[in-house]
Amino acid sequence: MPKTPENDLITRDSGLPGLAAILDPSVMAAQLAEAGAEFDGQIDGQLDGQLGAEAEKLELQYLRYKPGTNCLAGYRLGTGPGARVFYAKAYAGGGAQAKLDKAEAKAEKRQGLRRIRIDRLGLVLFEFPDDAKLDALQKLAQPELRQRLLARTLGDDSIGQSDELETLAYKPERRYVARLVRAGKGEPIVFKFYSPERYRAARKAHRALGSVPEEILLQRQCGGSKSYEMLAFGWLQGPTLREALDAGSPVNMESVGAAIARLHAQTLPKLAQEGVPNTGDELGALAGTLGFLLPGLADSAEQLAKQIAGARADAGEELGLLHGDLYDKQIVLTESGAGLIDLDDACMGDPRRDLGLWIAHLERDRIMGRGLPAVDGLVGAFLEGYQAVRGRPLAGLAPFVAEGLFRLAHHPFRRQSPDWPERSAEILERTRALLAESAHP
Repeated sequence: MPKTPENDLITRDSGLPGLAAILDPSVMAAQLAEAGAEFDGQIDGQLDGQLGAEAEKLELQYLRYKPGTNCLAGYRLGTGPGARVFYAKAYAGGGAQAKLDKAEAKAEKRQGLRRIRIDRLGLVLFEFPDDAKLDALQKLAQPELRQRLLARTLGDDSIGQSDELETLAYKPERRYVARLVRAGKGEPIVFKFYSPERYRAARKAHRALGSVPEEILLQRQCGGSKSYEMLAFGWLQGPTLREALDAGSPVNMESVGAAIARLHAQTLPKLAQEGVPNTGDELGALAGTLGFLLPGLADSAEQLAKQIAGARADAGEELGLLHGDLYDKQIVLTESGAGLIDLDDACMGDPRRDLGLWIAHLERDRIMGRGLPAVDGLVGAFLEGYQAVRGRPLAGLAPFVAEGLFRLAHHPFRRQSPDWPERSAEILERTRALLAESAHP
């Protein structure tokens, strides 16, 4: 076996026997080909032999890893309307069998079950819309049930079986996002299906956001179903900021900054405050993951986590309404100005948390080779517009950018970038430089 960072990781996490298959689509394809041949010709309850024959075309698209516990990966097979979507989850240790049994416990009552268990690897593979935690997705496979579900959610009987759902994003066992494409007239609608815990948090956030003035452009809730743990939202028309920047289109960054400042000026007492006391624990856990991925950086990651938590603790700022996950894909450039989408994580907190994460995404993308205009110029224009609305200077931003970068340092691995160890190391080095700048302005 050639020496690679992935193989080193697989060797060190030997208690997770399915990790080798998860991280290598060719290995996963071989497993599926074997399983597909074994189950060929069986009725609902297993994947078909055709999958096994085509599995070499499997493409890894999403990855979530908890060392020593589990690893989940999303795959696509094929392109266009006929593409098939899967995810696989590998479990670790002696408890793997019990977790595999639990993962299938609900499935016995379902029709059209599409999954494979590979017990010797502690692994289960699911085919969309089968999902262990997003139960309502099962209804999307049948046009009549889908029509009833969507119509009930919106209170709109005009939705027909010919109306289609276009997938926008899918994070297995967490969230599925799709846009309703109407066969006739009607504004596009975005539907989000959540895991139980994420549904409760998102529902609470969007209830509170209903009181935000209309002049602040937000993707607003227009329906939902508690029974199916889903919410529906209006569609903001226009390119995202990321799309505009990648296309080289002119963007008025001052107006984007002004829009974010107006959001941050809002106060919603019903929203929870961000968990500042838990920041140290969260960063410590991230440092542990980074240290396992890259043992040579373990001490550095641990030290940075402590430094960031200390810098955050020393930084005071008036609370405002935060987006909670702000970056350029969440900003839509409409004809009426910059609007915001995907506010499931909205909370009250220090505005610099939003701003730091937004800048950190640009820094990370630059490090990973995304062609961008000069980041300093984009950020400078953005902050100029932000501070003009705020009416006073914004100080102490660097530690929050450092925190945002630290939270993104494992993303090169999650994206399976060929040079992910080097890119993660570069992100950590940039984090260190930002902390040094904040300590010696």
